[in-house]
Amino acid sequence: MSETRTSTATAANMAEIFDFTTKEETINKVFDLYDTSFSGELTALQVQQLHANIRDGGISLQQVEASVSAVCACDTCDRQELLDVLNEMDRRYFLVRDLQWEFAMLDREQKGTISEKDAKFLFQAVHDEYFSKRRWVKFLRNRVAPGTGLSFAEIEVPLCDIPTMDWLEEDKEEEDKERQDYMRRKAEKERAEEEKRKRKELKEKMVKMELKRKEEAAEKKAEEDEARRRAKDEEERRKLEFNKAEAERRKMEEEARRMAEEEAKRAEEEDKRRAEEERQKEDENRRRKEEEEAAQKWKKEELRRQQELERQKLEEGLFLNFHFGASACKFKFGIISLMRILARTYQCMEFHCVYYYLGGRVWVRVSLHE
Repeated sequence: MSETRTSTATAANMAEIFDFTTKEETINKVFDLYDTSFSGELTALQVQQLHANIRDGGISLQQVEASVSAVCACDTCDRQELLDVLNEMDRRYFLVRDLQWEFAMLDREQKGTISEKDAKFLFQAVHDEYFSKRRWVKFLRNRVAPGTGLSFAEIEVPLCDIPTMDWLEEDKEEEDKERQDYMRRKAEKERAEEEKRKRKELKEKMVKMELKRKEEAAEKKAEEDEARRRAKDEEERRKLEFNKAEAERRKMEEEARRMAEEEAKRAEEEDKRRAEEERQKEDENRRRKEEEEAAQKWKKEELRRQQELERQKLEEGLFLNFHFGASACKFKFGIISLMRILARTYQCMEFHCVYYYLGGRVWVRVSLHE
């Protein structure tokens, strides 16, 4: 109630000021009336209160701040800027009234919001050829909840903003910046692609080198394996040849040993055979000798026996043929009688008497020696 009474009193005071003063004096008096802190500047809230006392209902604080930002050098309004700020606020005040009606026409469901598509249509209708797609996209991107319905309070300030050369310059600068960014990104992309291509080529080259190295290593390993295999085969072949030669040598040694044994055995058998033959020969000789000795013994015995028989016959008076020198005499004497006769006859001579049996007769040869 106190604020209402203050606003009413202020409005009454402003009416008196407008009736009895000039325009400049009026602006100064109104400014002083709201500059309660005597700072020489009015805040957006103070300007909003001032304008609400002039126009029924006034405009929102966002619209006041947009008006101050569009006219003033800073976020406050000084004495010289007050009239221009109030004119900007009036423009926005009447434009908002029209835009609220058009917004209500687009809000068919009476939800208090419209779609982004309808809002874009409304912006295009208000700004006409100065509509900037870039600023519209930027506006949508900066929303708290992109994609949802837009309320009038959310779009009333940008709708009431007047497109200026600054906007065009900003759009051009942004477009140039975007172009530069695009070119920079393109260059970076091309550079990145070039680096990627180079890295890819380097990687492929490294892969090829690695593959080549692996192939060379594999070939070298295969050659080494082949060399080892060949060396192993050669070693096995040498071992086989050595074993074969050793086996042949052992076989030859065994054969030689066997032949030597056989030879020794044959020699031993031959020696045995020879020994046996010698033994047999010795036995045969001994037997023959024994037989000869036996025969001789028999002969001797037989001769002795014959001689004994002859002697007995002589002693019994057999006839003897007596040979003396060239003469032969036949005597019918016994040997003893003959010997006696000879001894008496040839006393001065030695004689040797041999008698033998020949032709069935006993012959006595007497050799005389002087």
